[in-house]
Amino acid sequence: MVRCGLLVLLVLEASTLVRTQTCSHTFPSGYSFDLSGLRRPPGERDWYADDRNGNMYYFNICGDANNVPEACVSLRKSISAPAYEVSKEGDCFWLGQMRGISMLTASREWELIDETEPAAGVELYYFDGEQCPGGVARDVRIQLFCDPEAGVGKPLDYYVLE
Repeated sequence: MVRCGLLVLLVLEASTLVRTQTCSHTFPSGYSFDLSGLRRPPGERDWYADDRNGNMYYFNICGDANNVPEACVSLRKSISAPAYEVSKEGDCFWLGQMRGISMLTASREWELIDETEPAAGVELYYFDGEQCPGGVARDVRIQLFCDPEAGVGKPLDYYVLE
């Protein structure tokens, strides 16, 4: 079965620590999100999660992953991407692309998780990843649920849904 999308859920603090390059967006409703504190800087391990089928996902927030998974390197898929899927069979797929600094604030890549409750959190969407059979590009959606008690840049939990 081919999966051409990924949904990763993170629980985080509503405000985050700003690192060298901000990753923020203000919606027309006035709600603003700054995810800079969740970006893993070079040298740090990427975020990772597995799904109930034994596939692993490696990703960064508002930036390309710091490391291309070994499965991708061995398959000659050393393409910079914000997220990767490594199947339990050892296949590797890059999921979406960064759009440069403009992506960090582009409204097309940011959505509220719940329009009726904006404080619930935000969803990042990276698209135009590796092609699936049939020519459809893979993409990834990362949902970040807010929790004021989580701590700056420290998610409580994250997992993969198919």
